Amino acid sequence: MHIHIQLFGGLRDYLPPAQRGKTTLSVSEGATVHDVLAQLGIRTPVIVNINETHEVEPSYPVREGDKLLVVGHSSGG
Repeated sequence: MHIHIQLFGGLRDYLPPAQRGKTTLSVSEGATVHDVLAQLGIRTPVIVNINETHEVEPSYPVREGDKLLVVGHSSGG
């Protein structure tokens, strides 16, 4: 199945510059957000929003056509 990924900030470096932080990935049925991040090599804490509606946990199962927006975890003061 195929899902769409958009990476923001420094996470864009996990994709080739020509992709400008966006790509479509082929993932296995039953894949989770954690599996997708591992496939991209992202091991840092991130916030993942799915289909521009809500934040999801790493255990969330992705579905065909899902759009994942991935932002680095930031700290504030």
